[in-house]
Amino acid sequence: MSEKILFRQERNGGYKFNRETGKVEFLEDDKFNNEIQEFKKRNEGLDIISLPENSSEISLSAPLVIWHETTHACNLNCKECVRDKGHEKELNAEEISQIYADLASSGVFEIRVTGGEACLRPDIEKIVHAAKKNGLYVSLTSNGVYSSELRNKIVNLPIELYILSLDGTEQIHDSIRGKGSYSSTMDTIKALTQAHKNVRINTVLMQENKDCIEELVKILNCNGVSKLTLIPLRPWGSAVKDFHKNKLTPEQYMNVVKEVNELRKKYPGFSIATNYDIISTTNHGSNVPSHWSKMCMAGIEAACISPSGNLRACIVASGEGFNVGNLTQSKLSTLWHNDKIWGIFRDIDRRVLEQCKKCPDYTTKCPGSCIAMTEFSKSPQEMYCFKHLVA
Repeated sequence: MSEKILFRQERNGGYKFNRETGKVEFLEDDKFNNEIQEFKKRNEGLDIISLPENSSEISLSAPLVIWHETTHACNLNCKECVRDKGHEKELNAEEISQIYADLASSGVFEIRVTGGEACLRPDIEKIVHAAKKNGLYVSLTSNGVYSSELRNKIVNLPIELYILSLDGTEQIHDSIRGKGSYSSTMDTIKALTQAHKNVRINTVLMQENKDCIEELVKILNCNGVSKLTLIPLRPWGSAVKDFHKNKLTPEQYMNVVKEVNELRKKYPGFSIATNYDIISTTNHGSNVPSHWSKMCMAGIEAACISPSGNLRACIVASGEGFNVGNLTQSKLSTLWHNDKIWGIFRDIDRRVLEQCKKCPDYTTKCPGSCIAMTEFSKSPQEMYCFKHLVA
């Protein structure tokens, strides 16, 4: 049985992770060591993972979070989906459990179960329980479109954080994700909040929904949800088609951020996270605390596992060219500490655009260029950057 508190050593200190709440805290060298000694004096249970001898100097000692695409199957066909539509061989629950044990022993904190639609897997309960058995904090990303029977099953799983997709009001959401999807997702949201579950909503920002953010906040607020993350449309999967027509312009994105800042004042108990929040006086952008303040986590703080066990850096950028190895054949630690195989994601000169490196907001209020978008556009400019409009 894993202890409630996990201490994980890094180069200049280490992380203290609460497996029950998901709280992550970075402690400098002396404080890190002192905290461990205090726990030992009080005879409180704790797990300690030391820094590997071969650890990378570019990345953390292990990912903070790993997205696990358990399947490519889905019950929707959304306009903005970044997933592959192929039918990759899926690992069974026993194989997944073995991988989760390896992740936990390497010091991974959180497994984010996703897809496709992960809840379509008949063994979803076994997958979640395998993660819990190995001491991983479990979050689920889902569209929330379930039958009544499936909804009851998902609500009663030991999942710490449910992340559901809702892209606007009923008319707008159904236009993007399919008729009837809004009603089913709202039923799931209500069932989760009534069961006192921790719920966050993800919304993909595009032309269709950029003007309904406050309406969405009101809907969520009335249904017991107080956390919303606004994600810019990315050029991958189904979203490639009509991407330039559907994505926001820099000026439109700036207007969204301005509106969000006003909404934070109007709804003080409601948390809204955005990516390019350079006009805010407070950092609202990160749901997982970044070791390097605020920047793209792919390949240095986070990773993704495909349905067949392939490991890659980014949940968005998929395909053979991004795979670094398979976790049914190699240990996470072997792959994670080999900088050469991670390509652009471990190349400090290439992973960040020159315009971002020179910007004072980079890593403080803005994560900089999205590597997946940079690879797609081959442009020296970040598509959503509106720094020139506020400077």
